[in-house]
Amino acid sequence: MAPSEKNKFGIYVHLPFCIQKCSYCDFATAPWNQGIENDKYISHLLKEIENWSQWVGPREVTSLYFGGGTPSLSKPESIVAIVQTLEKHGFPLVDDAEIGLEADPKTIDKDQVKMFRDHGVNRLSLGIQTFNDSYLEQLGRFHRKKDAIELLEWIDELDFVYTADILFALPNQDLGKLKEDLDIFKSFSPKHLSAYVLTLPEKHRLMKESPEENLITDMFELIREELSALGLQHYEISNYAIPGYEAQHNTLYWTNEEYWGLGMSAHSYLKRGPWGKRLWRPSGLNSYYKFVSRETSAVQDTEFFEDLDVFEALFDRIHTALRMLSGFNLNQLMDEFPRVLREPIMNRFAELEGEGLVEQSGESFKLTRRGLYIFNKVLEILTFTSEDRDLIDIRNG
Repeated sequence: MAPSEKNKFGIYVHLPFCIQKCSYCDFATAPWNQGIENDKYISHLLKEIENWSQWVGPREVTSLYFGGGTPSLSKPESIVAIVQTLEKHGFPLVDDAEIGLEADPKTIDKDQVKMFRDHGVNRLSLGIQTFNDSYLEQLGRFHRKKDAIELLEWIDELDFVYTADILFALPNQDLGKLKEDLDIFKSFSPKHLSAYVLTLPEKHRLMKESPEENLITDMFELIREELSALGLQHYEISNYAIPGYEAQHNTLYWTNEEYWGLGMSAHSYLKRGPWGKRLWRPSGLNSYYKFVSRETSAVQDTEFFEDLDVFEALFDRIHTALRMLSGFNLNQLMDEFPRVLREPIMNRFAELEGEGLVEQSGESFKLTRRGLYIFNKVLEILTFTSEDRDLIDIRNG
């Protein structure tokens, strides 16, 4: 059965193990250590599904995404076990569900690519980042250029749908070096690419070598031009796709659809209560194991749950919708919220438009080029401060 446009539901599964941690990474990960911990972790994942299935579902699943960490370290049989457990407990996959898995070029070979495909994975997300060996070494990446090119060749040979990550604004990177990366990607005629500015922790050793803001803007433009020439449309701040190959799972996050996060540090969003509920899991292995071993009722309405208030819900709806380059209808969205919030949010959009960060077309708004490049400024203007909240009486809205 094909998914209804109004009833999409995704599941994210966090597989945290990595051979080594990249120098810029702030995700919740754990050392692979020859896979010693993997079976224990998978067994707890399956137990989490069993424990929480009735509380979350049952639901038909339109997208299933295995993120990490480095999910390609896992055995295909583990993926099958997770899918089967989900189906057993009321979460069957619809016929055309997107099943995605993140893969690192050094942790997967041609036979494994084929096995993942044969076991149901229909979209790979490749952590290539760059083909420059010097940059890969600086960033603490385990793979090298030859590994990434081999992986792309295998995937092309197997006619496997994939997306690949481009990391730019690297230490001392210029437009010429970025174009070298883009030219290699272009030689494989990708259907989808994700381009991210390198974000480093404060006081990171590589911060002093980061490109200037004007150069980063030029890099954005170069990426847009090069990928547009390939027919990849810029449909979200960081994402480009041939029409029909957009990432279905990630689009859930940007279009206010529900999703269930499983595993260490995973987050969920459910439309419970007046404005929605967010859930999350502990970010360490041992704390996650303890969480799973507790009764479901013992961890509801604790530090792992949050009922969104109306301000948080409105901010989330607007800032995620703005990530899509197609924009959204602000007036239609405001009809879902108390009328007292209409004026302050319209004032914010007037300020955004005045600063050249958004543009209006009829009743819809979308980011300008400038807004794309300094999205943090857009978020700053949209945020409701505590002082704002004190001045707005929702009870009379």
